[in-house]
Amino acid sequence: MLRHPVSRIVRAIFKATGSLALVVTSLAHCGFALGYRQAFPDLQTTTDDMISEGEKVVVRWTMSATHQGETEAFGPPTGKRMKITGITIRRFEAGKIVEGWTIADTLGQMQQLGMGSGPDQPVEN
Repeated sequence: MLRHPVSRIVRAIFKATGSLALVVTSLAHCGFALGYRQAFPDLQTTTDDMISEGEKVVVRWTMSATHQGETEAFGPPTGKRMKITGITIRRFEAGKIVEGWTIADTLGQMQQLGMGSGPDQPVEN
């Protein structure tokens, strides 16, 4: 039996929802979050606005961090700071998140880290 903290999360999600798709999605989010924290160990997130109506909650947020860790997604550390904004929407049922969407300024993030294309960084084919 798996004793990793993620396995407890998987069991709890599946028990609560019976949805294998939601378990897979949740695992993907866990992997993404762990990789992000590895690349940006000083990550700071600020909630700028939070609005709820019915079964949905909308959060407008700002995130800042320094690229200090090597990951497959972000490559070797650049030591550069980044600050981005985004909006996340979560839909709840019985007090649990059942759907979610996030829009973030990932292009701005990559440009700030020197990884994206911009006016003075042509896109390579």
